[in-house]
Amino acid sequence: MEKGQPEGISQDEALPILPDDVPVTMPDLPIRLTISTEQQFKAISDMARSRIVGVIQYQPLTAKQIAQRLRATPGAIGHHLRVLEEAGLVKVVARRITHGIVASYYTRSARLFEFDFPPEVRGSAAKIDCAEKAHAELLDSTVSYEDDPL
Repeated sequence: MEKGQPEGISQDEALPILPDDVPVTMPDLPIRLTISTEQQFKAISDMARSRIVGVIQYQPLTAKQIAQRLRATPGAIGHHLRVLEEAGLVKVVARRITHGIVASYYTRSARLFEFDFPPEVRGSAAKIDCAEKAHAELLDSTVSYEDDPL
């Protein structure tokens, strides 16, 4: 629960309901979030949830909008969003009444997710070096592959 928020009211319930003429915009997000807990790893390791996080990377969307893009049911997407929200990987950033129902708009909780694997998952040093190199290359789109023979 957010600090200073009345008890029994969730963060998304505390958000005002936007009128139809106000666009839902992408909020300023923290640059990085380190994924380090078992709950976070379980949440992001599911393919459907990983795809959801990708879809809402640049634009907040409702469960119905996400379902349409991923060709899934809104109920299934809603379930996955709850798992991701409980793990702290997505958050509600706006609410709007659509067809008499309050629709929540979700986005990622950070622009980039970094993975801090526990030692029992890391494996050998060679695997770690390879994974860290791949991760660094994803973060830096200016990496030159010509200078780095395999």
